[in-house]
Amino acid sequence: MAIRFTSTAGYLTIYNIYNDCNHNNSLFSLSAFLITNPPIPTDHMIWLGDFNHHHPLWETFNNRHLNSSENDIQPLLNLLQDYDMELIFPPGIPTFETVTHNWTRPDNVWLSHHGLNLIHTCNTDPTLRPILADHLPIITIVDLPLDRAPVKNLPNFHKIDFAEFNKSLRTHLEHDSPALLITSEEGFHNKVNQLIAIIQATINSTVPIRKPCPYSKRWWNTDLTTLKKKKSRLSNKAHKFRDIINHPAIEEHKKVTKEFALAINNMAKAHWIDWLENISAQQIYTANKYVTNEPTDFSSARIPTLKTDLNGIQHQAISNPDKVQALSTSFFPPPPTTNSISENFEYPPRSQASNSSQENVSEKPPSASNPSRPQALMGSPTSFSPNPWTYLLTTSSIYSELSSN
Repeated sequence: MAIRFTSTAGYLTIYNIYNDCNHNNSLFSLSAFLITNPPIPTDHMIWLGDFNHHHPLWETFNNRHLNSSENDIQPLLNLLQDYDMELIFPPGIPTFETVTHNWTRPDNVWLSHHGLNLIHTCNTDPTLRPILADHLPIITIVDLPLDRAPVKNLPNFHKIDFAEFNKSLRTHLEHDSPALLITSEEGFHNKVNQLIAIIQATINSTVPIRKPCPYSKRWWNTDLTTLKKKKSRLSNKAHKFRDIINHPAIEEHKKVTKEFALAINNMAKAHWIDWLENISAQQIYTANKYVTNEPTDFSSARIPTLKTDLNGIQHQAISNPDKVQALSTSFFPPPPTTNSISENFEYPPRSQASNSSQENVSEKPPSASNPSRPQALMGSPTSFSPNPWTYLLTTSSIYSELSSN
């Protein structure tokens, strides 16, 4: 995956790479892409991710025995040399905890040489280690001036103190808008506008402001926040004592991590059950869609996994080529092996009525009652012909074209 930023410093392209342990296909794909889309001298590149390679240039001293073979590591070294990439993640810092609790360095961050002034810091942060994860997050701060979209602060009505709100509202109403008899329409509108202004001013002065976050979850609460902070502190402490076997901080970190994961699952499940018990009749179809559909991140619209039946054997089309083949077979079945129509069959001559009907259709002007009526293809107005021969001949032409293709 790649993303490109544009700023006053030029282009910055970030490539997120996962290289499999058994092959270098990702590196070969990156090389092929850069050959067909070569960066210009003012472009900057960052390569980051799990490269699954070990080398003395970045591996810790205790893991020098984990050096990758020359055939495995050479494609990566050649790419780094060809594009003048520099290691900006300091060597010797482990990022991955194995099942035997040994710490290694398969993750790296590389930057094009002429863009070194863009990086402020690049290091791991054990406090941000996700639950049930064996990799540490690498925090990289890039000096890339970009215009941020304005963030609108909204009132947080969930945390409103209604006693204080009602007291403040009553005070403003008695002082700024006392009760009086309205005798005219203009006086009514002035009173309404004055009331709206007082309510809005009370909201601004008493209701706390919340900052919208795209990563917030509706089922998150303060208890989970407390557990997350506790887990983060223990994660940092356990990372410091990672070389001491059976240190109490490591065991305590495992215990709190499992507790945090269980609390998240229970809270999400409780939120789901509470939503199901209070849904309306219209939301039943939405609930059924959530239950029956496969989990997805909704990152892009795509065709789901297709199930096909070939000679009584069930198949699943997961990849794009398999989906194309399944759709092509379904919409355009192969022609029959034997032709039921003899080669010497004589078709009836074309009807003159169909010709005149087609001419009438092409020459008929748009309806005067609806001049904005949409036009058909090739500039002819849309119209319906009652003659069945027009439909049959058109359908026959389409089918013949599909069969020939």
